[in-house]
Amino acid sequence: MNSFFKIAEYLRTFKSIQSVQKETKEIVMQCIRSATGILLEEKDIKIRNASVFLEVSPAIKNEVFYKKKEILALCNKEKQGTIREIG
Repeated sequence: MNSFFKIAEYLRTFKSIQSVQKETKEIVMQCIRSATGILLEEKDIKIRNASVFLEVSPAIKNEVFYKKKEILALCNKEKQGTIREIG
């Protein structure tokens, strides 16, 4: 019975990590939309080690990179220190 509670606690940890990552992706999508007018989907964004990776067309990536400083400023205003790089 004791091991069941350890597994449940372990799974709760993963659930909280997923919800934080989902929230961060939503903030990034909002910031990109505010700065560029481009609508992205959650599946287009990957986040690793405070870096955002976009899985979109080169044209969209260029537009995002063109406004990179503005997007980073907006993201960090929303959620302090969450995103350091867009790559």
